[in-house]
Order: sequence, then structure tokens, then C-alpha cells
Amino acid sequence: MAGIAGGYAGRGLVYYRIVFVMENFIEVIQSVILPIVTMVLGYFGWRANADKNKLKAELKGLEVSNISKEIENQSDWLDLYKKLHNDQAERITQAMSEIEQLKKTINKFENAFKKAHSCTYYDICPVRDELSKPEANARKRVVTKHGGAGQRKRKDNKGDQAPENSPNDCPANPDA
Repeated sequence: MAGIAGGYAGRGLVYYRIVFVMENFIEVIQSVILPIVTMVLGYFGWRANADKNKLKAELKGLEVSNISKEIENQSDWLDLYKKLHNDQAERITQAMSEIEQLKKTINKFENAFKKAHSCTYYDICPVRDELSKPEANARKRVVTKHGGAGQRKRKDNKGDQAPENSPNDCPANPDA
């Protein structure tokens, strides 16, 4: 049995040495490797957190940039609408002034037309001739060799004698 006991004794020493080596190995791991792993993991955690914060800041910057671009676009649209409004207002003002001028011209011709029936030149008045034509059959005035554009001869036998009043005295002449 002594041999057996001696066999166990040797094994105990080996076991003791294995335990000792394992304890030393664990101490080395705890004192050297674990702090290194902790530092590496801590660094990567810090780095990931820094990257996350950097991306958040970039995202915030992009949001601010997008908002400023939206405001700029809205400002451009407002400027365009103001320009269009001003153009339309100018056109309306021009149209209103043209309408006023046309109203004055119409009033002038209306007054001349009202006075035409009492004109001494009523029988030869070219304006009366033009006004008596139907609108659908209205033709362009043709200039003839003998007397201008569509003028008639007087019915009284005075012929080509000059009338007592000048054509500028005729109430049917709106420019007089």
C-alpha cells in the first residue's frame, strides 16, 4: 500500500502545483488581462458613445440646415408671389387707365353723335354714312380719286363750293 500511498502523495503534489499554477494564472488574468480587457471595452464603449453623440450633433445640424433651407424656399416663394402680385397690380392699373381713356373717347364720340342730327353738314356727313351701315356688312373705307374716303356730294346744287363753316366747326367731328 505504500506504493499506492506514495502514488497518491505524488499526485497530491502535482495537484497542489496545478492548483498553484491555476491560482497564479487567475491572478495574472485578474491583475493584467482583465484590466486590459476592461480598458479596451471601455475605450470602445466610450468611442461608440462619442460616435453616437457626434452623429446626434450632425443630425441636429442637418435638421437646422433643412429648416433654414425650408425658410429660404418659403421666402423665395413669398418673393415670387409678391413679384407676381406687383406685376398683376401694374397690369390692372394700366388696364384701368386704358379703360378711363376709352370711356373719355366714347363720351366724346357719344356727344358728337348726339349733336350730329343738328349739324349743317348732316346730308354729306361721312360719319353718319358709316354709322348707318349694318355691323355685319361693314366694309373698309375705300379712298377714291375724287373726294377722299367715302365722301358724298351735297344735295344742294352748291357743288364743290366751300361751306360757310369749316369742317372743324362740325359737332360730329370729335377732334374739334
